[in-house]
Amino acid sequence: MKLFCFPYAGGSETVYYKWKKYLDPSIEMHLFELKGRGKRINEPFYKSLDEAVEDVYNFVTHYIDHDEYALFGHSMGSRIAYKLYYKLHQKNKRKPYHLFLSGSGIPTEKKESEMTHRLPDDIFMQKIVELGGTSEEFLKNEDLQALYRPILRNDFRILELDTLTECNGKIESNLTILYGNEDKLGPDDLKLWNDYTQRKCEIVMFKGDHFFINKEIKEIVTLINHTLLYSVSKFSVQ
Repeated sequence: MKLFCFPYAGGSETVYYKWKKYLDPSIEMHLFELKGRGKRINEPFYKSLDEAVEDVYNFVTHYIDHDEYALFGHSMGSRIAYKLYYKLHQKNKRKPYHLFLSGSGIPTEKKESEMTHRLPDDIFMQKIVELGGTSEEFLKNEDLQALYRPILRNDFRILELDTLTECNGKIESNLTILYGNEDKLGPDDLKLWNDYTQRKCEIVMFKGDHFFINKEIKEIVTLINHTLLYSVSKFSVQ
């Protein structure tokens, strides 16, 4: 079983490095670095979320012809995973057995009227702080902010300008929806994901705000292990 992981806005593949300590050896994790950050920092930013999905698609399709696999995304990464599913479906590629969609409401969730990416630097950074998950080092280090602010601003831009609407046909994969109990997204919002799949949809709460995945690492990976190892055993007896 392969597991592809996609980061949140401003994040890189390093978000998931600590997961390797807890991930079962039978699950092969593949991390994707988005343009403009990490080892791809010198590459130009994506012009749209669809361009990012196309980039991810070209990466994933090298690995999925003969193996079952799952997708995990948090926040922006969740939106990428969702759109990637339909691109794979459209191209008649092997579909993922499981989607883990974390920190994200349904695709047609009403967007805020304010375009965060257009705000002045000081107000923009305050919005980032309000989301949670921002380290003290980041808040005090102007050089670090200068490095990450363009990445964050472009990620917010492609998300806020994305014209995603409901895709045709329900998802033919099991869903696990993850959220933090202190995030603005609550169970009443997230239970709407049940209408997006023909199969099972499980909603799982963790302690924390929008960035609970940075603290609840062991608990999240344990959930993934249990979910995907069950899948592997199911395949082996069919």
